[in-house]
Amino acid sequence: MVPEKHGGIFTYSKMLWPFVKKAAESAQMETHEPIFLNSSEFEKALSILKKFRPDIIHVQHEFALFGKKVPGLYKFPRWIKALRAEFPGVKILVTAHTVLDSNYNFPVQWRGMQSPLRWLANKLLIPFIKSLWLENTWKGLDGVIVHSESQVVMVKSAGCANVICIPHFVPEVPRASPSAEDSKYFQSVNQNSTIKQSLILVFGFISSEKGQDVAIKALNFLKASALLIIAGGARRRGDFVYRKFCQRLIENYKLHSKVYFPGFVPDNELSNVYSRATVVLAPFRETFGSGSLVQALARGKAVLASDLPINMELEARQPGCLLFFKKGDPKDC
Repeated sequence: MVPEKHGGIFTYSKMLWPFVKKAAESAQMETHEPIFLNSSEFEKALSILKKFRPDIIHVQHEFALFGKKVPGLYKFPRWIKALRAEFPGVKILVTAHTVLDSNYNFPVQWRGMQSPLRWLANKLLIPFIKSLWLENTWKGLDGVIVHSESQVVMVKSAGCANVICIPHFVPEVPRASPSAEDSKYFQSVNQNSTIKQSLILVFGFISSEKGQDVAIKALNFLKASALLIIAGGARRRGDFVYRKFCQRLIENYKLHSKVYFPGFVPDNELSNVYSRATVVLAPFRETFGSGSLVQALARGKAVLASDLPINMELEARQPGCLLFFKKGDPKDC
């Protein structure tokens, strides 16, 4: 079960599925193709599963794709309860793309009119709703896959005994030659600048967690001639507020000819977009395991990432695969 029809987890699932299917069939297990659904279509998921009467259901979990992180809007616990009622003996396994620890608070900055409410929730409500993100999410599951060793302890402490760390896989992809001049994705860049310059690529949904503003501020310090491509779109209401903040930074620093927001990257443009990058920059303020990093590594690109622990784990597994800068520090970047 994949709770989105396009985006990072959709792409991740499509790439991973052939390997899962091959392994399952070699173990003489019958499989069904992944079910891609929007968060409003979970009733449809139940009707599809009834036809197959599964023994094992695997779900790609991300809080935002099951509503929001607040009581009443977060659908995942209710949906798991419905699965249990319909299939009493089924084993439910989940890949956790985000694991929130007991110190998590709602982000407040760049959230527009939501900021006061988020601040108030952090002060008054967080102690009462953390169980929603922890015990109510993980405790009722038969197994959870995480991408970081640090997340194993968090999920186990929330009540799921069967937790394993499987690092985010690096897909095998053909190396594409740069062909940005022919790319529809780079059309706006070609019209306004010279694509022959060095290109710094920040890939992923636009959000304060991804830290695109850090990249813009860092570009202001950079003496070499380069273009900054912020590839991806905004999803949540607060993300559009944050995007406007980034655009104001560009205006303040007079970087109009050096920073571009070409928008969401279609799957068929991924290799072309990465092939043009001189450096892939990951200025994340927080991450729980990024598909954009492994997409870059799969294509042999140079990667500069913020020094978050989960990024450092990649370096520990494969020394030399990344270079790091201090999180949130544009000058160090």
